[in-house]
Amino acid sequence: MKRISEQINELKKAKLRLVQEKKQADRYKERLVKMDSTLKTIRPQVREFDEDLVRRLIK
Repeated sequence: MKRISEQINELKKAKLRLVQEKKQADRYKERLVKMDSTLKTIRPQVREFDEDLVRRLIK
């Protein structure tokens, strides 16, 4: 019974880690979509290096 209980706890921890990793991956994906959208919007207007734009994209 003790061994089963320990396995259950380990599986719960593993599930929690996976859920957190998925949330982080979803946040990264959302940021990439926003960045792509921003680049598509401003691309025709950018003719030279724009430090402010680079900082916004990095942020």
